[in-house]
Amino acid sequence: MASGSHFTMTGSRGCPYRCDYCSLIHTGGKVYRRREPLKIVDEYEYLVDRFKVKQIGFVDPIFPLVKKDLQPLCEEIVRRGLDKKCQWLSETRCDRMDDETARLMYWGGCRRVLFGIESGVDMLLGNVNKNTTTAKVREGVKHARNHGIQTVGLFMIGMPGETPEMTKETIEFAVELDLDFAKFAITVPFPGSKLFEDRWQKDLFRDDWDNYTTFNPDPDQLIYHPPGYDPRTLVAMQSYALRRFYVRPKQLYKQFVQLRTISPKMLLYGLYGIAV
Repeated sequence: MASGSHFTMTGSRGCPYRCDYCSLIHTGGKVYRRREPLKIVDEYEYLVDRFKVKQIGFVDPIFPLVKKDLQPLCEEIVRRGLDKKCQWLSETRCDRMDDETARLMYWGGCRRVLFGIESGVDMLLGNVNKNTTTAKVREGVKHARNHGIQTVGLFMIGMPGETPEMTKETIEFAVELDLDFAKFAITVPFPGSKLFEDRWQKDLFRDDWDNYTTFNPDPDQLIYHPPGYDPRTLVAMQSYALRRFYVRPKQLYKQFVQLRTISPKMLLYGLYGIAV
């Protein structure tokens, strides 16, 4: 295998949270189970030494979830010198990212976190049992940024009870947070989620699985849209969200100069894709 590969790892299974849009409870299990920190580092070291891995992504719904495991994990990574050979990233909740957690994660080699933020409207977060607030989101993002960790915001538009005005609030919230990256996905009630199991979704059930995608350019094929929210408007808002977030002088400078994640040619392709 070529040098510089990117691998994934799993540090735990299951999730104690019960967000209505999530179907992972049926794939990861209802009970949270975690691996011992030293065993995680053993696998981490094997991938680095055997395959010369430069980046490892933890695919847990939330990693690390148990805070007491974070310090021994990071201490062992540093003790073995793995923080100098490989970086890691993970997905987590903003309300799990306090200042100490962010400091330890960066010290232990974490350079990027994906935050499941979902919405910039507290009411919508409550509608899907997210059990957090926009105030907590701001705090978590701030702690990660203060310690040099890149931030990726994962947002959902077209959530139950949402209006186009609320979608705009979410988009402006993403801009305000000054994230490094943002993804705006159209809400899809996937099988296994509470949204899917609710009566209103069963009544709307469709088995055209190709359309169970969060980036569906055809408004006539959307699996779900909130009552009163025109599907054409919803698809247009997704394109607008990407333009509003990425086509800003500050964000363009960040992508081109600081992060160097995209070339001008690829940017033009992307702009064309969200403009049509």
